[in-house]
Amino acid sequence: MITEGSSRTKVQIDWRGTYKNFKEQHGGDPVLYKGRLVFRDGWQHSASDYKGPEYSPPTDPAALNELKCAYWRTRLGVIREELYELQRRYNDLKQVQASRSGMLQQRYVTWDEEGKRSVEVGDLDFEAIKGRLDWLRSDVEQCEEQLRSLTEEEDDDAQLKRE
Repeated sequence: MITEGSSRTKVQIDWRGTYKNFKEQHGGDPVLYKGRLVFRDGWQHSASDYKGPEYSPPTDPAALNELKCAYWRTRLGVIREELYELQRRYNDLKQVQASRSGMLQQRYVTWDEEGKRSVEVGDLDFEAIKGRLDWLRSDVEQCEEQLRSLTEEEDDDAQLKRE
């Protein structure tokens, strides 16, 4: 019952926040596969709407393994491409820097809490690029290890079925 002086409360769902929570629950960044966002644990989400729908992992172990393999293969391809491009760019920048007397300058774009954009200029941070390259190499290794592990599981399952 609404009485005098009471106010109505309007509840609004933050779908972007809900998706962010979903993403964290299911292993972080997804890959786009067959029109859906696929996560490392086999969960899937709409690729076009934060609201969803969400799709639970396949219940068939072979189908789940296949989906997980697709995730890691797709991720590996994306990461390898970024690694190749960034390594090429890093080498090019080092070559340009070698012919300069002063440091190359880089623009840094930042946004404050109110959404105001600012641009700062500073020395090109080669260490940050090297850090990203190291992270990408590590991620390539993780993808390859996950694929080996899933392939071994697949082989073990096939062996059990034959016996």
